[in-house]
Amino acid sequence: MPKLATEIEHVHAHDLVLSEVTKIMEKEQKANSRSTG
Repeated sequence: MPKLATEIEHVHAHDLVLSEVTKIMEKEQKANSRSTG
């Protein structure tokens, strides 16, 4: 049982990291398009 809970926590943490990375990438893309355009 604890192993399953740990895996769920890990997946949740991974989703949080992915969403943060996505936000950062979107910010950088906007900054890049603004500087080039």
